[in-house]
Amino acid sequence: MLCVKDFTRILCKHNFSLLSAGLKDESMNHKSAATILCSLAMGLPAMADTIHVPAGGDIHDAIQAASPGDTIQLSSGHYYISYPLNTVGKEITLQGAVPSPGVTRPNDSWPSTTIHATGPWPVLHMTFGETATFQYLHITNGRSFDLGSGGGLEIVDSNAVVNACKFDFNIASERGGAIAALNGSTAVITNSYFSKNKSMINEGGAVFADKSSVASVEDSVVCGNLYNPALCSAGTSQLSGTVSVSGSEVSCFGCSNFAIGDLNKDGHIDGADLTVVLSAWGSSPASFGACCHTTDSGIEICTLTYADTCTVYGGIFYEGSSCEDAAVMCGGQLASANCALPNRYGACCFQRDGSTNCGTMTCADCLLLNGTFYPGVTECSLLTSCVTGPVVSCCGCKGVIGCQLLPQAQCTGAACTNPATGAPGVPLSAGYACNNLPPASVNPLCQ
Repeated sequence: MLCVKDFTRILCKHNFSLLSAGLKDESMNHKSAATILCSLAMGLPAMADTIHVPAGGDIHDAIQAASPGDTIQLSSGHYYISYPLNTVGKEITLQGAVPSPGVTRPNDSWPSTTIHATGPWPVLHMTFGETATFQYLHITNGRSFDLGSGGGLEIVDSNAVVNACKFDFNIASERGGAIAALNGSTAVITNSYFSKNKSMINEGGAVFADKSSVASVEDSVVCGNLYNPALCSAGTSQLSGTVSVSGSEVSCFGCSNFAIGDLNKDGHIDGADLTVVLSAWGSSPASFGACCHTTDSGIEICTLTYADTCTVYGGIFYEGSSCEDAAVMCGGQLASANCALPNRYGACCFQRDGSTNCGTMTCADCLLLNGTFYPGVTECSLLTSCVTGPVVSCCGCKGVIGCQLLPQAQCTGAACTNPATGAPGVPLSAGYACNNLPPASVNPLCQ
């Protein structure tokens, strides 16, 4: 749809003779009237328009056709891009299919609008100082290898509002697996979900802000994001600009449920229910824990449920502190960082099928079992408070490629035997675990 202002502008620019010819005569007065009409029309404020793009359509063309203030409305379905979607200086809204009433945060079936990158570039790119809004979108498979940062969304000297979006399987060769805010940018992120994104150089598995930028993450879930070869990086790891985190669940394991629970039992799920689960964040040779802030920052209303977080710096790190003595201020409470490595081996006591068991495994695997980890204890027999029952990292149970923690008898017995080949599961050898898989050449059943 072409608005009145745009239509009249085109008419005045290209068809002035037609406009004036429509008057009763060619007198100077009527020509002047035509000129006045054009001048007035050119001064009208632009009317925001909505541009609809069907599933599989070209979003690039829609952005080029859009004017500031317009909304580009996408449908449910999949869109594949052959180069980054750049908002080219336009203050526009890129919006997916609207959710059902009452749905405010991504879940298993929504957002239903998915944008895939098909090559080594980010999905979204902002570089011209604009403020753009992205909402109701599933951003996936971004590969910021050439540009380096922001696998899903790179913001350079611009401002982004991200609402109710899902970012997963995005990779940055440098910083910010999902989102990077750089060079004085601002990122306001609400009601969103970040999972399985990766930063290659230890800075922001999900979100990164440099020292000149500002990022806020509110009412969101950050789960299982990776950096370097580590298991996970706490998503908001090393947010080194001015950062606030509030009302968000930042966790590494147990994220099958996207919702934040009523942790304080007040009958409401709100900012007071922020949980920062600082478990198994970071891994050698990584340096930082769940959230790292090197300048001003604000961490509001949260609960530290586990602080065994890092190799060098704490779960929430402030410049000038070290892991051993870092005081983590969170909702008025202080917690000190405990620096056990998540891939460190030890004994784990845990409950399974109503009984207490013990196995030697990594700290991260022990956390998956909700167990109690004893670093440096190499044999369960050395523990007097835990009934032994060996558990192993088992690959290929029933012929299914993958790894899971199982009792050794189950892994090597009939319960895991592949009915097609008669082969049982294969326990991993020492030095490997489900969170530290061997190369495919060593054990293809685990990949």
